[in-house]
Amino acid sequence: MPTRAEYAKIHIAKKELGLDDETYRDILAWKFKVTSSKELNSRQVGALLAHFRAKGWKPRARKRSGRSNITANDDQSRKIRALWITMHKAGLVKNPSELALARYVKRMTTRRGHPGTDRLEWCSAAEKRHLIEVLKKWQIRDLTGHWLVRYWLVDGRLLPYENERRLITWRTSTS
Repeated sequence: MPTRAEYAKIHIAKKELGLDDETYRDILAWKFKVTSSKELNSRQVGALLAHFRAKGWKPRARKRSGRSNITANDDQSRKIRALWITMHKAGLVKNPSELALARYVKRMTTRRGHPGTDRLEWCSAAEKRHLIEVLKKWQIRDLTGHWLVRYWLVDGRLLPYENERRLITWRTSTS
């Protein structure tokens, strides 16, 4: 007894080869002496699909990504993604993809005796809070060097880099 998938392949091949119903039924009558694909046995279905392949039909492999496109959409997950993308734009993260984030999440949630969480949507609220804090600390740690280039610390205040001329003038005039 042929499977539903095999019947589906027959009808996909029929459509992709551009066969009208009359021509399709003529092929069934000529090759197998039947009027419907439901009357075929498994061997005959295989022969019919081989005939379609000989006529130029190329079955396509099923697309399987291994991961679903479902992503966590709660506030904490959106915050984690926003931090990740911001860090990419700042040059701290090379790959902004969801897969790279998932690998980072797994690495950060791995503990002794616990293999880690593969996906952001499977993390607990506590793990997400931890991830947010770790990403924020990473940003502060690595962007501090950039901030020193863009800002000057004067009397406990950060002045933007474009005020450098005024700062130099101010420093020279007060000394």
